[in-house]
Amino acid sequence: MTDRRQQVLFLWTAEASIDASVIAWSWHDGTDGRGPAAPEGSPPYPVASAALGDGWFLIQAPGPGATPTTHETGDFRYQFVFERVVEPGGHG
Repeated sequence: MTDRRQQVLFLWTAEASIDASVIAWSWHDGTDGRGPAAPEGSPPYPVASAALGDGWFLIQAPGPGATPTTHETGDFRYQFVFERVVEPGGHG
């Protein structure tokens, strides 16, 4: 049995499109730091679709919703959730 673990990447975009600019991100690592390193600094991808080319699997995309007004505040609206499963220490 392998010791595979999950890494999850949340990317929030400026628009509902997977090709829209990433404006925020969050990383969750189930390998306890023994898998591929977490991205540092700015978002790891300029657009969410770039994560697909790096081997991430898309598990959630933003659902339809009302268009925000210029005066609306709150949570980031357009969230894409990606995952990859890695072998800790093996980096893949």
